[in-house]
Amino acid sequence: MRTTIRLKMIVSFLLILALSCVITFFGAILISNDPLSEELKISQFSYTNTLLALEKQTGLSTQEILNINVNDMYSTRVLDEIDKSALDDSTKARLEQGEKVFVSKEHMPVTYIKLGDETVKIAIRKNDVFEVFRFRIALVLLSILLLSCIILAFASGKMLKPILKLTAATQKVARGEFDVSVDIKKNDEIGILIKNFNKMAKELGNMEYLQKDFTRNVSHEFKTPIASIQGFAKLLQNENLSLEDRIEFSGIILEETERLSKLSTNILRLSKLENQSELTLKKEFFLDEQIRSVLVLLEQKWSNKNLDLIVNMEKILYAGDEELLQQVWINLIENAIKFSDEGGSISISLAQTERHVEVEIADNGMGMDEETKQ
Repeated sequence: MRTTIRLKMIVSFLLILALSCVITFFGAILISNDPLSEELKISQFSYTNTLLALEKQTGLSTQEILNINVNDMYSTRVLDEIDKSALDDSTKARLEQGEKVFVSKEHMPVTYIKLGDETVKIAIRKNDVFEVFRFRIALVLLSILLLSCIILAFASGKMLKPILKLTAATQKVARGEFDVSVDIKKNDEIGILIKNFNKMAKELGNMEYLQKDFTRNVSHEFKTPIASIQGFAKLLQNENLSLEDRIEFSGIILEETERLSKLSTNILRLSKLENQSELTLKKEFFLDEQIRSVLVLLEQKWSNKNLDLIVNMEKILYAGDEELLQQVWINLIENAIKFSDEGGSISISLAQTERHVEVEIADNGMGMDEETKQ
């Protein structure tokens, strides 16, 4: 996998770079053709001026002038009658008027002049000067490609390092190891991805802990009533058992079976909530009345601990699942009673805000440490 990702990155970068080089190459030729041709024209005209000056200042023949002005860059020769006949009429006319005629056809810059009665052709000695120019551009671009290849080979390793770390971490998560964290100090897209992964792994770890804790609690809650039912059922098998004891024990068995039924109902309710994205059993009811009914239901529990109730609730009509919300208030208020000190107090407030309904249930018990809150 590592080789594949790295190779794809290098190939992708090189393709982009190669495309840029090709565009640059043709762009450079297109832009540079005219300026280069103009430079060659100036250079050839300068050379022709030297030849024309010698003709005026000396009595040398055309061939003698050409022989003493040999130039490494230019080749010069006198045109014969056949070559002269190949010239177009415009060029011939201009030459007869003593002009220097510059012609550039198919990237072959040539200058024609008249020396005496002879027509002289001055051309680039290296016929392919444009090809030399292109070769140099191509060489530069090829060097860029090779250098880029080397740089990318090293850079890709560094760029892929956090991805490879993330890959190793995801494999651990797949094996059920949620206590993993990828250490990365970046604020780019990869950094954000890794931060989200760390958050996900932490949440999965918390969920796993909650699931295990839930399983332990459910197992314990089921064992207790089952053990009671089993024990009292055995006692009921005693033929010498008094009627009072028999009634008492059967009553305990009934209570424990009801407790098991409630546990089963709650587990089914949790399962339903986990697999239900929207509540379907919605109806309108008064929240304040519902919470008061829960307080009445739990009156014996808070009375036994001599708790003061501080209730401040607005009258609010709400549309929702009445049964599920009632279970919420029962759970919260039971917990408040359970963890409140003897003779303490519980405060309950209900208020309508602009966008929400806020319910606050507070006790003066021991509270939770930071680890429990997390």
